[in-house]
Amino acid sequence: MPTLSLLHAVRDLPAVASFHSLEWERSDMSGETSWQIAEIELAGLREARTILVHQASTAKIARRRLPECAGRIAAAQEFFTRGGPGAEPETLRAVHRVDQH
Repeated sequence: MPTLSLLHAVRDLPAVASFHSLEWERSDMSGETSWQIAEIELAGLREARTILVHQASTAKIARRRLPECAGRIAAAQEFFTRGGPGAEPETLRAVHRVDQH
């Protein structure tokens, strides 16, 4: 996520962040390291134009921890299949609102 933050700050590039889980799912949050990881993940949730999640539970936690990101969350499976399996790159960019720089 630090790289995502850097690209966002320097170039204002739209980014996609992908999460298989969040620290709140993986940990009991009792240690300092867990909170540091959670802060990094929150930065990614704040800065990504699209947030891909691989589990419904991850989407639920992301919405609870950062409600303003709810409209940018997409299920990873759907993100890559909208437009059809043989969709051209231009179609996928249009469907997912991705600008090519």
